[in-house]
Amino acid sequence: MNYKEPDAMKEIHEIRLKLYEEKKGLSAVEKANKTNQTAEDIIKEYKLKIKLIRRTRNYADAVA
Repeated sequence: MNYKEPDAMKEIHEIRLKLYEEKKGLSAVEKANKTNQTAEDIIKEYKLKIKLIRRTRNYADAVA
């Protein structure tokens, strides 16, 4: 049976693969910092009235 993937799902898979490739070699703290930075950019761009809570600032905080 042949299955044709819908265009929307194909686009989602491409985006997820791109994000995986970008974060592939990063440590957990680096991934968290990158995600936090992206969230901050979105909050500023759309002028959202929410506050980003950071649980760790760097590797030393994460392992302490």
